[in-house]
Amino acid sequence: MAPRLPAPGDVIDGRYELVRVLGRGGMAVVLEGRDLLLERPVAVKVLSDVEDDERAHERFVAEARLLARLHHPRLVTVLDAGTVDGRPHIVMELVPGSDLAAVLREGPLPPDRVARLGAEVAEALAHAHAAGIVHRDVKPGNVLVEDSGHVRLADFGIARLAEATTRHTRTGTVIGSPVYLAPEQVAGETVTTATDLYSLGLLLLEALTGEPPFTGTQIEVAMARLTGGPTLPPNLPAGWPALLRDLTAREPAERPDAATAGARLRALADGSTEASATAVLPVADVPSVAPLAPPLPPHPGGPAPSSTAVLPTRDRDVRRRRAPLLAAVGVVVVLGLVGGTALALGTGDGDGGGSAPDVPAVPADAPADLQDPLTALHDAVEEATR
Repeated sequence: MAPRLPAPGDVIDGRYELVRVLGRGGMAVVLEGRDLLLERPVAVKVLSDVEDDERAHERFVAEARLLARLHHPRLVTVLDAGTVDGRPHIVMELVPGSDLAAVLREGPLPPDRVARLGAEVAEALAHAHAAGIVHRDVKPGNVLVEDSGHVRLADFGIARLAEATTRHTRTGTVIGSPVYLAPEQVAGETVTTATDLYSLGLLLLEALTGEPPFTGTQIEVAMARLTGGPTLPPNLPAGWPALLRDLTAREPAERPDAATAGARLRALADGSTEASATAVLPVADVPSVAPLAPPLPPHPGGPAPSSTAVLPTRDRDVRRRRAPLLAAVGVVVVLGLVGGTALALGTGDGDGGGSAPDVPAVPADAPADLQDPLTALHDAVEEATR
């Protein structure tokens, strides 16, 4: 039996008094607390499900270590970490305010504000990427909006060191929030720092329009980005269409790095229409994590797949054709089952709860070579959402 989950009124480590629950997610609960020694408010993130789940425990501890390596004004600061009755916890600074998901429920934001908050998120990502860390779950619910209007990037619960192996993740499983996944995440391909930039592009587009960039069923949302980019409204201010197209480019190597994106967003915030594309980070310099799906066999008569983010043209085409198959054999996008970690210091963004969604049938007119993979994906998602 798993130990009791700490609750308001408890004191953990003899120091942190828990006051109230701030948010819950797939693997953790975040509570407001008070540091009795230093007499200051804190946020305490506690692993909520530890029974027979060593991977989740390892992932949670890894988050504390990752965050402890990062020091940036646009990131949440880790203050302490520990374990009580077998449950690990992280103590962080408490950020007054809300999260961007809650803000966007009130409607779209002015372009200049989107540019400013986007620049701050990009600068936070640039700092993390320089340390070799890929966030992997950039979304409005993980962007905390301070009362001052500045933002903080939170919840590195599913982040990975760029050189890490897949020891924390079941082979063939994609971790992340479906609406904001990059194409390579859906296809089970190599995840790099460029993956975070694609998600940032979708976040910015939603902030400008007030609507998610992809809509439909869970399968439709996940698969849409494999066939094309998000639709950009025709009335975007100058400079925005080019930036959003660059951020949401299908190929990771065609996206700007975080520092470049931050500079272009700062230019837009300052009213410049000359926020043109600059050099992107060379593929060879982009840290990457190991693929989450088994590698594809070499194309008959062709070269072996490249180990970088960009494959030779013929092998890249094979990957695109095989993407639905990768999804079907285990790249079951974890639609809130794993990636719905409670956002640090936030209120959550609607993940979880309610009845299981209806999973649509595979279209009868789908290409013959995709019928079996799509049917397998349909069955896997239906089973996961029961």
